[in-house]
Amino acid sequence: MKTKYKVLAIAFAGLSVTACNDLDTEPLGSVVTSDQKTEVVEERPGMAEAAVNALPEGIKAYMGNYDRYGALHTDFGVPSMNMMLDSRGTDMPSAALGNNWYTAALSMQDFGPNYFNNLLTWNTYYNMILSANNVALTIPADAENAQLKFFRAQAVAFRAFCYSQLVQLYAFTYNTHKDSPALPVVTDANMDEAAQSNPRKTVAEVWDVIKTDLSEAIELLKGAEEGGYTNNNKRYISLATAYGLRARANLVSTDWAAAAADAQSAIDAASKNGLSPYSYSRAQQATGFVNRDDNNMMWCATMEPTEDGAAGTVVSFASQMGPWLSNGYTSIGNYRCISKKLYAQISSTDARKAWWLDGNAQPAETLPAAYSTFVKTARATGLVSADLLPYTTVKFAAPNNSPGTTVSNLDYPLMRIEEMYLILAEGQGMQSASSGASTLQSFVSTYRDPYYTCNVASSTELQEAVWFQRRLELWGEGFAYYDIMRLSKGIDRRGCGFPANFVFVVTSDNPVMIFDIPQSEQNGNPAIGTVTHGAQSPTPVADTE
Repeated sequence: MKTKYKVLAIAFAGLSVTACNDLDTEPLGSVVTSDQKTEVVEERPGMAEAAVNALPEGIKAYMGNYDRYGALHTDFGVPSMNMMLDSRGTDMPSAALGNNWYTAALSMQDFGPNYFNNLLTWNTYYNMILSANNVALTIPADAENAQLKFFRAQAVAFRAFCYSQLVQLYAFTYNTHKDSPALPVVTDANMDEAAQSNPRKTVAEVWDVIKTDLSEAIELLKGAEEGGYTNNNKRYISLATAYGLRARANLVSTDWAAAAADAQSAIDAASKNGLSPYSYSRAQQATGFVNRDDNNMMWCATMEPTEDGAAGTVVSFASQMGPWLSNGYTSIGNYRCISKKLYAQISSTDARKAWWLDGNAQPAETLPAAYSTFVKTARATGLVSADLLPYTTVKFAAPNNSPGTTVSNLDYPLMRIEEMYLILAEGQGMQSASSGASTLQSFVSTYRDPYYTCNVASSTELQEAVWFQRRLELWGEGFAYYDIMRLSKGIDRRGCGFPANFVFVVTSDNPVMIFDIPQSEQNGNPAIGTVTHGAQSPTPVADTE
């Protein structure tokens, strides 16, 4: 394949190896060979740490992932890509403003082989896959050192995460298209062959690779703990998180018993580390979800105040999502809102109703005073230039709990323990509706709405009930579009509050729902050939209230 990405330096504490950041280009051997690096890290495991640290850094890659397009303000990694996908769906309307950087996603015009949203997604995840492969190349699967077990676990688990995100966007879901071609797959085991030619694996084959990687990661993390090595920094993938990632994979591949078992294992492992869901009273406070120290956070992209993407930049999740920055994109009217149709379905006794402003753009009584004051006075005091819209989200807290700030150092949630309870309920419910209903009712009534009851007569109804809870609980965290794809729901924006030119009805099998393989990949990988799904951007339909 042709060289088409930035060159990244991967350093082992003094041993430098330069890798062309292409999905199927192996590390150059002019400085030190893979075998030599393996010998070094086995003798001095800490020397691999710099390369391992590149993995969580890739999650929040800041500006320049695809720098020939210039400094684009959506170029801040997974948080931005998740916002794109949420904008593509049904539950996150936003305004049709010229400076809304997610308009292409709202209009579903971003699927093409040369469009930036598509290229940013492909490049970001395959860059991370390359970094993971570079780590895995130097640490054998049978490493005996506990720290090296942990390091290799990070490599294979991060790689699995990347493939799990990609396969759901470049092919239809496992349940309906498991034998369809999906992605080229490169691991540390096949980099030589992949450099020559790399055909797409089927959807089922990609998920098999993902689950194999996660199973290896789980065993390695167990071994690391047994060997006395632990690392509780939530930027890394813990044993609980690895179980959670495999629970997600089993959910998509409809292995319901395995999904439930892994979700329970994730809950158990997280609970041993003191994690638990936000309490009902905590949820009533409305704001949160951006602090690594919160007891519900299993895995997050951590952001330090002095790093790129934190020191007052508009290129950040805080700028694009929450209304709290006085110098962010939301401060000029690009507010992220919940679908008014979905909001209307939230019970008045559900604490999550406070996660958004109401239909009159007023905050719930439970919103903390500093936030409530900001909502009511920000326009008058000049902190924003446009009044907050009805149904604007106030779910994600302000940096340092300071509404009106100009800094943007928010930790970004990648996995919360609440998600595991919802996977547990669905996994159980697809085997026994009553079992899943019992778990779902227990979770919601304990932590979100004390008056909630789950009355379902079938597994299908139970899955619908779980999906509704996922739409509320995980709103704005990058799950909505993946669920639409997984459940073959399609998109119906009528009555949701979208601008008129973004009101679409799109069936679940419409090719516009998935991305085309990027043109650069088609050109450079002869085994892929020409891939086009023949998609057309949808045409707006009449809205309904």
